[in-house]
Amino acid sequence: MNRPNVADVLQGWMQKLNAKKITAEIINGDAVEAETPVTFNGMVQVQSPYQISLHQEGERSWNWTDIYCDYADFDLDDVFILNGKNYRVMKKDNWEEFGYGYYKYECVRDYE
Repeated sequence: MNRPNVADVLQGWMQKLNAKKITAEIINGDAVEAETPVTFNGMVQVQSPYQISLHQEGERSWNWTDIYCDYADFDLDDVFILNGKNYRVMKKDNWEEFGYGYYKYECVRDYE
């Protein structure tokens, strides 16, 4: 079955986003964080009340955000900075593998 590639439509909604991916590694027993600049095309959307209701009860008060983009290198539990705010990747949907032309990340605002 042929699926439409909606990348062209999404590209019209996406804008250039500058972020910093935060990685941590243990050096001499200490956790050392490094920020790597990342630029990608994407759009940020606050989750709807219905989407939030699907999360576990204790997580419903968290600040949930969906990010649709053409960038594939964020993984679960990665933290990145976008517009001065920290976000943690809680779920990654690879719609690219189905030919849709984008990735979707469910993120929650992280500690700062």
